[in-house]
Amino acid sequence: MNWEAIGNAVAGAAPTLGSMLAGKGGEIAGKFVAAALGVSSTPEAVNQALQSDPESLAKVRAAELSLEQARVEAETRRQETVNETMRDELQADGWFKSGWRPAVGWVMALSFGGLAFSLCAAILRDPSQLPSLMDAVITLVVAMGTVVGVNINARSNDKHVAITGQRKTSLMREIVTKANP
Repeated sequence: MNWEAIGNAVAGAAPTLGSMLAGKGGEIAGKFVAAALGVSSTPEAVNQALQSDPESLAKVRAAELSLEQARVEAETRRQETVNETMRDELQADGWFKSGWRPAVGWVMALSFGGLAFSLCAAILRDPSQLPSLMDAVITLVVAMGTVVGVNINARSNDKHVAITGQRKTSLMREIVTKANP
């Protein structure tokens, strides 16, 4: 007797548990089903309970419903946390704090467009200028990309502090803290 056979036996009454028993998580689901039936967590004991107790499938179905209810409650709590975080962000951010990041993004996008146009025009006029133009493009892309990257990281840290009340620790911060007690 194995958990897959038990899964096939309970699939009609409790399809989720039946598929879990028949899959890779069979042993874990088997412990859950065994607890619901009040027997030891072996396929043989669960099978014996299923055959001898006419209410066993109803018990397994009730266990599946409680499992589903717990999943729904956990998802509801997760969604409430997401909604609370979004409300906090909307209330905490002023235009100056949240508006400059999109401004940098738009400036970067417009700069890329201008650079692409300028590069095409310069290449058409004098192809020998390509190396010096590429140096300017690379410098601007690296500089603006660095600014956007730092700002994204800083904003993530701000959100973490707003949610948890604690600053994120980084490897460097841990090293400095350990070096300077």
